Amino acid sequence: MKIQIKKMLNELGDKSGLIQLSKEQQIKLRELLLDMCSDVMGFCDHHGFSCALGGGSALGAVRHKGFIPWDDDIDLNMPRADYDCFILLFAEEYKGKYEVYAPDGNRLAAAVFCKIALPGTVLEDVFHAGDSIKLGVSLDIFPIENVPENPVIAIVKGCSCDLFQAAVVSSYYFQSRSNEMRSLFSGSRKTLFIYCVRCALGCLMSFKSYQWWFYKFDQFAQTEKKSDNTTVPTGRRHYFGEMLDRKIIFPLKKVRFEDREFNVYANVEEYLTKLYGDYMIIPPIEKQEKHFYTKVKL
Repeated sequence: MKIQIKKMLNELGDKSGLIQLSKEQQIKLRELLLDMCSDVMGFCDHHGFSCALGGGSALGAVRHKGFIPWDDDIDLNMPRADYDCFILLFAEEYKGKYEVYAPDGNRLAAAVFCKIALPGTVLEDVFHAGDSIKLGVSLDIFPIENVPENPVIAIVKGCSCDLFQAAVVSSYYFQSRSNEMRSLFSGSRKTLFIYCVRCALGCLMSFKSYQWWFYKFDQFAQTEKKSDNTTVPTGRRHYFGEMLDRKIIFPLKKVRFEDREFNVYANVEEYLTKLYGDYMIIPPIEKQEKHFYTKVKL
């Protein structure tokens, strides 16, 4: 389904109301994101928190020494204990400069993971066109969770986590539904059907706000006891696809990213192979994810 959505989003680019960044806007956005990431990484280094590039950002660092040419965001991964402390301390130290959104029950959440946003900017994509929270330029921070040592419990935990997350996102789809999102999913009968089913499920869950569901999922995804295996339940590959031995992650190491140096996993190559397979192969143009927006102010 994700591949179909990406394909439809590319096809929607020529439709009225959707904006693709100009070269100048892309350069400006990347400068802002680099400065934001430098602040976050520097803050983490100062406080002894572990923070590393994740997903496509780690891929960009290894394959392109910076941003993937057609990508315009930054993803970070952080161990749960550091993640929780980071949210509290960063929100206080950078109050006024950045806005912190997280599903911790103490503040507004813009996703099932933390988002650091830059006030005074607007970067609204199709998926968030109906959201009451209007995010600007933002970077995403995903918590790294422990995986239960017992393999049976780990399987139950993983399956439950993936199902719960799908239901929680359905709640968000329903409560933040918009014409733009419906138009996106209308690209084929199959995806429109899936969207309608998810909205129906979201309707059943609408006795509580999606904010409440975000918080409950965040609590559910955690495993307190430290283990050899870790995962990022909210990552692109979800619970099982993101499972890694802790030795692959630590100790973190620094690599070049554009004109900066940011942390990546100790064995970032194995991590990327798990996520992407042969990650050094450049995908054909039709499979390169484009970003389109409904509102832009940088």
